[in-house]
Amino acid sequence: MLDALFSASPSTIRLGATENLFGPDEIAAFRRARKGGAPRRTRLRREIVALGPDAGCVTIIFRTEPDGRTGRQTQSWIREGESWRILVAHVSFLS
Repeated sequence: MLDALFSASPSTIRLGATENLFGPDEIAAFRRARKGGAPRRTRLRREIVALGPDAGCVTIIFRTEPDGRTGRQTQSWIREGESWRILVAHVSFLS
């Protein structure tokens, strides 16, 4: 499911808390190898900025469960035909 949200462009990037992934193949391989999926999160804040009719940026502040770490996630979205896809994503933690 999450792989379908990312652009198939070779320019797609996901910089995670512990990994740097370039291109849709690396992103998909990381997700397949990840045991248990993404940690549960509680969203604390979400901001959406339109960069034009075909691009936007989403920033989320979240807390992971059960350890309570505060993290940040930024995604740059582009319109590809009739669909919206993530072109660049970044995840990091404050603590």
